[in-house]
Amino acid sequence: MKKLIASLGITLMMPISALAASPAEILNQDTEFLFSLDPEKMDEDISYYYNYLLDQIKSKSGSTLESALAEMLESAKISIAANLTEETAVGFIEMTQAEFDKLISDHSPKESSVNPGFYIDPSDGAYFTYDKGQFITTDEEDALSAIISYNESTLSEASDFKEIFDQFTAKSFFNLYGKLDNVFDELFGEELPYNVLTDAIVAEGLSVEHADNTFYFKSNITLNESEVLASGVDLDNKGVPKLYKFMPNGTDMIYFLDSKSTININKLKEDPNYQEFQQEFQDLFDTDLSDLLIAIEDENALLINDSATLIPDITFMSDVSKNEAKVKLALSNVSTKIWDGLKLQADDRNGETLIFDNYDEKVSVSKGSVKLANSNVDQYTIKYSPKVNKNPYAPRLSDEDLTLKLTVGVTGDDVLIISTKKDIADDYGTPGISKDPRITKLVAENPNGFFYFNPENLNNYFQDVLTIIENASEEGLIDLSDGKEILNTIFSPWGEITGTSSFTNSSVSGELNLTVDLDEISETYNLQMFSAGRNINDLEIISNAQNDYQDVSTNHWFGNDVYYLSTKGIIKGYSDGEFKPNQTINRAEFTKLIIEVLGESGYIDSSYSYALNLDGDLTDVDSTAWYYQPIGKAYRAGLIKGYSDKTFHPGGNISRAEAAQIITNVLVKYKLEAMMKQEAMSNPNFADVSTSDWYFAAVKRVWSQGIMTGKTTSAFAPNENLNRAEAAKIVRNLLKMIETSK
Repeated sequence: MKKLIASLGITLMMPISALAASPAEILNQDTEFLFSLDPEKMDEDISYYYNYLLDQIKSKSGSTLESALAEMLESAKISIAANLTEETAVGFIEMTQAEFDKLISDHSPKESSVNPGFYIDPSDGAYFTYDKGQFITTDEEDALSAIISYNESTLSEASDFKEIFDQFTAKSFFNLYGKLDNVFDELFGEELPYNVLTDAIVAEGLSVEHADNTFYFKSNITLNESEVLASGVDLDNKGVPKLYKFMPNGTDMIYFLDSKSTININKLKEDPNYQEFQQEFQDLFDTDLSDLLIAIEDENALLINDSATLIPDITFMSDVSKNEAKVKLALSNVSTKIWDGLKLQADDRNGETLIFDNYDEKVSVSKGSVKLANSNVDQYTIKYSPKVNKNPYAPRLSDEDLTLKLTVGVTGDDVLIISTKKDIADDYGTPGISKDPRITKLVAENPNGFFYFNPENLNNYFQDVLTIIENASEEGLIDLSDGKEILNTIFSPWGEITGTSSFTNSSVSGELNLTVDLDEISETYNLQMFSAGRNINDLEIISNAQNDYQDVSTNHWFGNDVYYLSTKGIIKGYSDGEFKPNQTINRAEFTKLIIEVLGESGYIDSSYSYALNLDGDLTDVDSTAWYYQPIGKAYRAGLIKGYSDKTFHPGGNISRAEAAQIITNVLVKYKLEAMMKQEAMSNPNFADVSTSDWYFAAVKRVWSQGIMTGKTTSAFAPNENLNRAEAAKIVRNLLKMIETSK
């Protein structure tokens, strides 16, 4: 029974039939939470997923009784009441007496010897009974007895419950009532001092309905009016937000919020932690922190736009008309202190441009101003020049991509602004989003706050960033098309999300509309997101491309190959920052390189785990070793054989002849020479390679195809150990051949 109720997790309280009392008419007023779920008010989409959940419960049920109850829940109202303070919970399922009697008859649960009509679920020991048209269950027998015998003032008679319940929508399939004044104390241990609502909240209600791929959430919070007024804030006089009128254009708007504030800085000042931080701030900037924070007491707005650059356009505004002088002075003091501090730390200076030069990375900061509403506002231009990377395949971002303009100040119409929008001077105060129909529709509801979120534009921003990185890479090495497609899949089911809120001294109400295609989520997230081998492993290339090896230069005959393979994640250096090109490479390491190349090229499934029969295959390949999988894959693919005594000697050095043989096995296995000119297969003219040598055919093939050359023009050195530089050159040549043959 407990598992059944816990599995549903959310539930309760709707209009009920004449046969049953509502749980609120049974419970006492100490109840802190009451959930309800009504299947009859679910549309087809929600009903499908709800029934799917019930099917899962039935399939995993610990008893036939639970399974029978889950069957009933397809149409029956279910409720859960909870008291977090007392750590108690009780579940209700609306049913008739006849339905309850049939449950008892069919499943014969044990009846209580103390309370006739009380039964025990044998699967989990929960107690249950039937009363006033409700199947009622809880953990303790005494608690169950107290619930059904309670006849004093019930939850349904509580004034705050009535006020919340009246706000529930007629079509909602989910309703929640919560008595939050006690819950906040339980969750936080102490009151949060800076928000008027924290002290004043009495109870909250939430209802949810769903239609046409949109969830409609409606919430209502009752407030203790005397607590609100005692805080010194009058929520009745907050008015409709106005900062949206100053915001720039929002054509590519990702997120926008404009709301009157319920923050009270005077209450924050009472907090000891704040007082300590305020003193530190005072010592550092010679400014009272409260003189800055009063900027957020009235109205605040935040706009995020897709700017098609690495940094989106982010603009924050606060209405400081009531505290303009204090805020302006405090901001000026802090700005001056920071700028003077930067001057002292700068490595160089060019007029009003400060230059910070550290290990080939350079940052320059310039201070200027822009005019907004006939007032000069500070604008800082920050340019970042990364160190020149030795890796030729590292993305080279443009100066424009790495330049940030930060505008900070108080405008002529008493608006505090902080913005990364580079052309804010051109757009500030223009019609901007104030003429955007998406925003005007929200404003028309005369709320005290509203917000807008567009997942499609957020996806566009991510797509733009990935494109910038792709374009900044050499030779198209960084291909993020898989990552882009996965992002498209993630965001495709989601539509716009909007919300409004309104408050008075006695209540706060809000509405949120969330559009999402549930069918598309089920299909795309489960079936399509990572289908056809799509993955985002290429994102690792961005990190790999930053690798610089102290002992490798592109001027070395192997340098370009090392950096290319390192960027692709095929080959790695050591923790000390070196590649160690002259160090020998062992048989396990070389085999792993070959498997990495074949995995990168799609010839071997890198996600598949191969298993070796250690007794019958390679007896010295430990299943716990890092090389177990690559050797296993190579062995199963027929690329390696091992020695006659069924060993592989993974830690032994690999000779140039052995490397040639493995490469030849790859060429033959995957028919990589199909597009090569066969007449190029001429005999090599090496004094140390004869036609009778076991490796003659292999050397001939790799030499003819240009994958391996001799140590000199006349010597192949077949028995010499292969080193890491040679391995990098060979593997890169093999990869080129694979790419050409496709």
